[in-house]
Amino acid sequence: MNATNPLAPAAAVGNALVGPLAAATLVTSDMDRCRRFYCDLMGLESALDPLPEKARAPLARLWGLEDAGNWEHALYQQPNSTDMPFLRVIAVPGERPAVRPGMNALLEGGLAVGFACADMERLIAESERMGFGTVAGVTRIPLHRPDGSPYEALETHLRAPDDVYVLGIARPSDLAPICPIAEGGLTGGPAYSSQVINNGQRSLDFYTEVLGYEVRRDVQLPSEGPTGGLLGVPPGSNMRFLQVFAPGSESRYLVFLDWSGAGADAVAPSRPPSRGMVMWSFIVQDLDAVLARAERFGAERLCAPEVVDARPVASATRRATLAAPNGFAIELIEEIDG
Repeated sequence: MNATNPLAPAAAVGNALVGPLAAATLVTSDMDRCRRFYCDLMGLESALDPLPEKARAPLARLWGLEDAGNWEHALYQQPNSTDMPFLRVIAVPGERPAVRPGMNALLEGGLAVGFACADMERLIAESERMGFGTVAGVTRIPLHRPDGSPYEALETHLRAPDDVYVLGIARPSDLAPICPIAEGGLTGGPAYSSQVINNGQRSLDFYTEVLGYEVRRDVQLPSEGPTGGLLGVPPGSNMRFLQVFAPGSESRYLVFLDWSGAGADAVAPSRPPSRGMVMWSFIVQDLDAVLARAERFGAERLCAPEVVDARPVASATRRATLAAPNGFAIELIEEIDG
């Protein structure tokens, strides 16, 4: 087990009130299938001992699991790395609605996690061999270097459990990968997580005004429909593509896709216990200050602050959960001194 801890106060960069993405959470109906995908295929490893029993009740309130029955919890991380977010997987019993049934990419809500990829052909072959597969092979995304020169990023969209997209991303050799890849490794990450925010300026304002994040890329990208790697998107559609970072950070960022008038309303809330990508977690330096910002913004509070003494943070924490304007769950974590 990797005992390193990106959910520590150092995860907040400089004087930023909110740090980079600390964890992306998905809910599943099949924990073993998720372990095979994220560990055996994508190279993550377990980073969590069983939850202390005393932590389950406050976490259930924070995560909306009070009526979810006997839920399970796993936390995964890139081996030997403190620089990438955790991936949290919560397994809930019974039939739960999916945020993105059929992997329909037009639906508002949680979408994907992205990994750097060292060998695209090998990753696709391994995914096929293990019975997961891809949506549409390799997609080429036109982007620009900092000097303005064009380049193409290569993406493959893997069919992860619970209708979650998992992207393997390769960049030209003159550019660093989106996150470090260990020597001989197939993937690195997860480097970021994404969601759909149709007509999403209000959602974007939540991340810039409440969390204090910065928009570093805001471009219009064409989509080729299903052959472009995202299902449910008509050919010729245009996507507003945004990359948003914590101040001072270069990784562990957020991606937003806005289909504007072509998008579709959510079919299930992007929060537990719905299945799929349902929550992001952030370390905060001052929980009360962030909650005050959220109140001024008009954000919905899902759970008032709870004290939780459980890994991955090694000491006690105060945590609260909010809903972003599109319903997506946001967990805020402040370490308690002493």
